[in-house]
Amino acid sequence: MAGQCYSVSVVSVSCLPSNTATRNITLVTHPDSFNIDVASTSHGFSLMINLSNYVENGIYRIMTNVTWLRFLHCNNGLGSSNVTDQTYDVNPMNLSITGLVPNSEYNMTVVVSNALGSRTESFSNQTQPAAPSAPPQDIVAVNQTLFTITISWQPVDCAHQNGNITGYEIRYRKKDGGNTEAMSDIMGAHYTLTDLQPSTAYLIQVAANNTAGRGVFGNISASTLFEVHVISTTSTSINISWAEVDYEVLITWISTLSSHCTQNIDQSLKNDSVNGKSSYVIDGLKVFTEYNITLCINGSICTFKTVVTNATAPSAPPKGMSWEGSSSTNITIKWDPVPCADRNGNITSYVVMFRENGKEMFHNETTTGVDMEFTITGLAPSTEYEIKVAAFTVAVGPFTNESFFASTTADTREGGSNVGGVVASVIVSVLFFIGATLGIIAAIWLMRRKKSTMKGLFSIGHFKVTRKQSTLPHSRDTQDISLEQL
Repeated sequence: MAGQCYSVSVVSVSCLPSNTATRNITLVTHPDSFNIDVASTSHGFSLMINLSNYVENGIYRIMTNVTWLRFLHCNNGLGSSNVTDQTYDVNPMNLSITGLVPNSEYNMTVVVSNALGSRTESFSNQTQPAAPSAPPQDIVAVNQTLFTITISWQPVDCAHQNGNITGYEIRYRKKDGGNTEAMSDIMGAHYTLTDLQPSTAYLIQVAANNTAGRGVFGNISASTLFEVHVISTTSTSINISWAEVDYEVLITWISTLSSHCTQNIDQSLKNDSVNGKSSYVIDGLKVFTEYNITLCINGSICTFKTVVTNATAPSAPPKGMSWEGSSSTNITIKWDPVPCADRNGNITSYVVMFRENGKEMFHNETTTGVDMEFTITGLAPSTEYEIKVAAFTVAVGPFTNESFFASTTADTREGGSNVGGVVASVIVSVLFFIGATLGIIAAIWLMRRKKSTMKGLFSIGHFKVTRKQSTLPHSRDTQDISLEQL
């Protein structure tokens, strides 16, 4: 049997339980089988091959080959890299396959052959987890205050996770030295460090943990802010102060937007630097405009402030006045806004000034809102008025330069053209005519009634007189009293 050649080739690996797996392979040249025990580590496999039954067959060469399939901790598809074949020119009892990726699945195929033939068997296994071999990605400070720093990060690259991530660990200390603080078992991808000192730079480290241990730390530097106070503001300046420091303070400012319009905003960045000072006046600014102010100490520790300059009265009047209608006592007018760059604040109301044309004294009315329409009431009929308008922010701006004239209409009661008045007049005339007619008829009736009554009275008196005279004892003749004589 001397001179026969056998080889064992390991071709690929896949996921198996982490405990040792045993496979039996029977040589085609011998009816008996032999054993291969496989033990996994984080970076490879140990193969124990029992060839005691085949020593007499002269087996002295074993070849190995391993193919990577996939990670077990993240889904990034099928792998394509192979481990270089290894050849053994002796009859080893133990073979080590190294240089593999932790927490990964492999396929292995074992081929036993000699000059007379060969036999092949495939099986799979997985490497064990290992601590992450790279830090979390994209560690950045996303927010800073006087006493806090918030950091965020992205997970460790899949190829370096080496197992399922179970949390993160953070360490930090002052950049110029001091004790190191640590927090562990942090879940998520962000964390806020609290109870820090203002105006201080910190060195911050973040590492990922998995079931095998803590990974590699990634480092960043970040600083807490230093406190900036706004002492005062005017319409064109901002006075700021801060705690005195021994470093140069770089001050930059830029107008972000106007608080009342977006036109004509100068967004050029301006800056200045000071040494040994704790206050600064930024002047030459625009009225009622928002500014972002940045102060940096020693070029690294920065703080930010947003300040709005004060409002003032508008620097121009409303435009485009128009007459919308009128009655005998009212006039309604409209106007267009003050140009954006001239408002100098939020317009809260308008002042309407008016007077009869030719008179000296103006009367004022103030609107109750920002509507650009107003009705002047209580005016005289058939009268022309001169009207002006001004806008109000924190004070009244200029009135319209050109006089605007509008007139009330005539009072409809003066011209007799009112329908109700005409009807009333007709009714009064008719009633007067009827009354006069009835008066005449009554007068005629009364006159006739009086005449008839007088005749009756005289007739009765004549009868009585005659009768009395005829009964007198000494009367000789009778005297006849006629109506005509009376």
